[in-house]
Amino acid sequence: MKENVFDALMYMVEYADGQVRFIDNRDEYSEILDQEGFSEMEVDRAFHWLEGLQSFVNSFQKLQESSKSAYRHFMPEEEDVFDIESRELLFSLESQGIIDELMREIIIDRAVALGEVRKIDSIRLKWLMLIVLYNLPGKEAELAWVERWENNANLH
Repeated sequence: MKENVFDALMYMVEYADGQVRFIDNRDEYSEILDQEGFSEMEVDRAFHWLEGLQSFVNSFQKLQESSKSAYRHFMPEEEDVFDIESRELLFSLESQGIIDELMREIIIDRAVALGEVRKIDSIRLKWLMLIVLYNLPGKEAELAWVERWENNANLH
């Protein structure tokens, strides 16, 4: 039996192949994850995580209006989740304009919400970005960039 929310979310990304938002197809994905050996509890936690993503996006759209001169400091509980390399990568992607402040905050929030002991390294960060982008309308260009990046890195 598979016991990891992140693994369930990664499986959903691989299965979806960019076609649908997961939250809109809960029954289909629940059945698929069940067949793949994910427990009902983990499937429920994965969808709860996705619902939290939608809630975060809906509540914090105003973050895009924040000051460009602001600097983001990680809270101790966030430092516990992200290793140094992934924090630097996140800031680098933002400085290059690949992600914006809202996307950065969504990624940080959802990584903390996973509640896993294992730190988010650069590989898991790429997967997390894919999971988030698959569920955000209007982020097709960013999704395509991350997919090319992921495919070029041979992460499968």
